[in-house]
Order: sequence, then C-alpha cells, then structure tokens
Amino acid sequence: MQHPTGALKDKRKPDELVRFYVPKAVTRPRVGSWAQYNPWPFNQDGRGMCVGVADCELMANDAARLGIIPVGKPLFYSPWYVYNWARFARGWLNEDKGCYPEDAATAICDHGVLRYDCWPCVRDEYGNIAMDKQDPAIWEARASRYPGLVKARIDNGVEGLLAALADGVVSLAVPWFSKWGSSYRSGVLPPIKGESSDSRHNILLDGWDENEGMFYGLNSWGEWGIRETALVTERPFRCGFKFPFEYIETIKADFGGYDAWDTDFDAAEPEAPMQFALTVKAAVGGYGSGLYAAGEKVQIDCGSQGGYTFSQWKPALNIDDPKSALTAIRMLDDTTVSAYFTKYKAKRCDLFALAKLLNQREGIS
Repeated sequence: MQHPTGALKDKRKPDELVRFYVPKAVTRPRVGSWAQYNPWPFNQDGRGMCVGVADCELMANDAARLGIIPVGKPLFYSPWYVYNWARFARGWLNEDKGCYPEDAATAICDHGVLRYDCWPCVRDEYGNIAMDKQDPAIWEARASRYPGLVKARIDNGVEGLLAALADGVVSLAVPWFSKWGSSYRSGVLPPIKGESSDSRHNILLDGWDENEGMFYGLNSWGEWGIRETALVTERPFRCGFKFPFEYIETIKADFGGYDAWDTDFDAAEPEAPMQFALTVKAAVGGYGSGLYAAGEKVQIDCGSQGGYTFSQWKPALNIDDPKSALTAIRMLDDTTVSAYFTKYKAKRCDLFALAKLLNQREGIS
C-alpha cells in the first residue's frame, strides 16, 4: 500500500543563523519512552500534512506531560493550522505538496497551536480528508500562543537525537522508502543500505533503547506499525515502528541527511486561552462558574428550583453525565452550560374517590 508523505528537505542556513538544541537532561537512562503521553494514532489519509501532524503530536505530548491537556485522547491540536501556516509562508497555500519542517516549527513559535475541534479535518463524499485552503490567520485569535517559545535544530546524529529524547519527544523528517510501507507486520523498518528514495516523511520519535540500538516512533498513518501485545502493554497507543540507530548515519552519508526540530515548550509561559472561563446557568445553590486551566475537570451542580425537577445539562459536550444534577465538565474552551428543569407533576387528587373512601370508613353507603 502506498502511504502519503509530505516533508520537504529544509534549506540549511549558515550555522551562525541557527539556534541548535542544547541538551537539558543531566542523566539519560539507556531505555526510555514518552509514548504514554501520545495522542491516539492519527491518519493523514492522502494529504501531505505529515509535518503538521508530527509537530502537533509533539506539542500534544509535551502538553499532556505537563498536565495542560488530558492524557490518552485524540490529537488535541489541528494539523491544518500548522500545515497551512507553513505553506502560506512559501506562497503555496492552494497546493498540497508538503512543507518544510523548519517552516512548521517557525509557525508554532510565531502563531501558536489551535485546538483540533476549532479546525478539524473534514471528510469528502468518499470519506477522505478534503483539501482545506483556509487562510490560517483567521484562526489565530483562537490559538494558544507561547511568547517565549523557540525552535532548535537537533544535530549531532544519534547522540544528538538521544540527548533531545531524554528531555521529550522529537519531530524528525527523513527520506522515506517504498519498502518501509511493509513494516506494518514486523514493526521494524527494513534496511536501507543501497536503496533509493524519492520522498521524505516526518515522524515523531518518542522513545529509545540503547541496548537494542533502536529509536521508537509514532507515524501519521493511523493503525500502522508495531502491534505486538507486549509492546502495546508497555507503550500505550503504540502504532509506530522501530528505527535502528544505524539508519541515521546511513541517511546522513547517502541521502542528504535528516531534519530534526525541538520546540522548547516547557520553558515558555502560555498566553490565553490556556485558561478558560466556565459559566454555569443553574438554579439557587448551583455552582461551578469560574476560570480554570485548559483540560481541568470541574464539578458543576444544578442547584434546586421549587416545583421543578432537574432534567439535563445543555450543551452536553465534555460533560461526564449530562443527566446528572451533580457532574463534571472538562475545560477545553470558554464554555457556558445551562441546567434545564421540568415542572414537578404531583398526582391529582380524585375528590370523588376520596369522599367514597371516607364514607366507607364512617359506615355510610
């Protein structure tokens, strides 16, 4: 099966114009993984948005690790937002031919990231992701921006990638080979020495094993890659691959090198809207209104209203149990929820039946 790619080879700048990654982790275990913070596997489905997907996965992994967004959910950020900014920078917003990894990293630093539910991937009549040519600037006001965020190129081959992985996941663009599409069954990408490549693809490195000499990664082809039970147990949401260390050196020597970027997320202070306002329209005694961190779960109560019984919360999006008077809501945006009540219907008293009963008690027929 032919899978989509979409990473273009970065145009290298003079070293003095590039910020290079500086290792932050003091020590590095021989085996490590950040996979437990990955979003669910995403499928780019024929679109050239692999760079946008990988960078959004990177940001989502970091955000989940820091407690900003929930762990173990679908992709939280919109690949279209990042991908369209990267194409907009080159003047080819109307073309779906991939983008440069550096342009995507720059877009995140300059314009932030946007929640997926603001700009989702829409399906066409055939069920495929439809091309989206929207100007990303129209969504910038809704994006979460980080004024201190910086991008850094990761160099120094295997050692440089390991140093960066010790601190978090890495976005990596490499030449891609047709035989790698067959790795679905084994999980290990086949050898590439002597092969040829006519495309490049962006993936996410989320783990390493120095004993085996392997990187682990997440791809953007949905349910593709490692599926072995043992690995699924150890590495939740694992649908990726094993990538031998030696391939990095082969790629450097024979295929023009790789492009790896880190966005220094955890050193940056977020701007709004990483805090969201909750307005709870409830009866007397109801509560929950306030300002909360993105992703926080907040308890809400409908209160009480004389002569009425609670019916449901509306809208029900992100509410644990919309039919429960006391429940919780996950904060993913500025939100207003309303408690709805129905009038209490008491049983009507049948006066004739009551009179008949009283007469019987008095012995009156």
